[in-house]
Amino acid sequence: MLSLTIVGVLAAFSLLLYKYILHPLFLSPLSRIPGAYFTSHIIPLQAWSNEDTGANTRAIFTAHQKHGPVVRLGPNEISCVTPTALRVVYTGGFEKEKFYEDVFVNYGIPPMFAKLASKPHSVRKRMMTNLYSKSLLQTSPDMDKLSHCIIYDKLLPILRSRAGPGSQLDVFDFNQAIGMDFISAYLFGLSHGTDFMNNVDYRHHWYKVYNTSINTLPQERRNGELETWCLQLCEAANRSLCSNDPGMDSKLITQPVIFAHVFESLSQTPEAKADPHHAMLATASEMLDHLIAGHETSAITLTYLMLELSRRPDLQARLRKELLTLDPPILTDDTPIDNLPSPRSIDALPLLDSILQETLRLHAAGPARQPRVTPHAPRPRRHDHRQLRAHPRRRGRQRERLHPAPKRRGIPRTGVLDPRTVAARRYRAGD
Repeated sequence: MLSLTIVGVLAAFSLLLYKYILHPLFLSPLSRIPGAYFTSHIIPLQAWSNEDTGANTRAIFTAHQKHGPVVRLGPNEISCVTPTALRVVYTGGFEKEKFYEDVFVNYGIPPMFAKLASKPHSVRKRMMTNLYSKSLLQTSPDMDKLSHCIIYDKLLPILRSRAGPGSQLDVFDFNQAIGMDFISAYLFGLSHGTDFMNNVDYRHHWYKVYNTSINTLPQERRNGELETWCLQLCEAANRSLCSNDPGMDSKLITQPVIFAHVFESLSQTPEAKADPHHAMLATASEMLDHLIAGHETSAITLTYLMLELSRRPDLQARLRKELLTLDPPILTDDTPIDNLPSPRSIDALPLLDSILQETLRLHAAGPARQPRVTPHAPRPRRHDHRQLRAHPRRRGRQRERLHPAPKRRGIPRTGVLDPRTVAARRYRAGD
């Protein structure tokens, strides 16, 4: 009996040794890809570094600098940075990891960003893509009105008050407020948007709540302060669509552009027809996602842009000279102005465009991993081989369908990054 126990233990140990050590180290198709860490072949990168502190991103970047465009992050995970591989992964049907649902779901309903399957994600994306297109933003009367109000009634007065000697301003904190006021006004209308630039105490309270919520699971933050706050903004915007308050200042009236379109579209879904409250919650889930992503990415880019300009006084002078060519120019004094320069004239400034593009190149607005899962590519079934033998004239054509020829080295025509082909050799930088 004891001998059977020992045999069982040894068998289990051998199985574990093979599965977790021998196979990933020596037999896996990924075994010849260089690892980000010396243990990456058997232990995932997440075990050694913290995603929240950005350590993962820095570790992966360092590994690519050392080993090239393809590195192994874990037993079943690789990172690719070649342009061709990125196109294949993000446009070739690779679906999202489950962690998106574990982190980004609001109100128990996944927004577009948290949808794992490609088809539902594409349907939702088509619903909203045009609302953020440059052509629409440049010609939108609502964007023109809210931009004029935010710039001249909020932004410039605050900057003038902080321009004196000895004044200080937390630039990243203030840039977050700028981003939130702009995106919330575009989502819900100017009268229902935030005023984070002026309401400093509430702004800091909101960020404290937000920083706590991002470290909790969706079910833990369900119906919490953040979700309640966003739902109230949605309900206020919906009431404004159903009524016209004659006592409201016309200067503060803009349409809830994004909310109105998304709410109307989601109200037509089968889920909304079965439960009328579902459309509001699904819309609130999208709006909360837009609020968070919109203000964070804008603040990161603006802050890095200011940092780079602060290091280059000559470039500041050139940019200021170029901005003064706008008609009318945006000045920091109290000179009243009826209209902003046209968005197209701002977009046409070459130096401003170059500075923005270079800032985005050097400092990613969303510096985090965006993992995808490799599509399943089943092997041909046995009867497929018999069919090939039975029809010799069609053999070549059918073999081509079953085993498509690679379009480029390491990247099959089917859009799947084949680990066996990648592992056959190490990529050289620039391939």
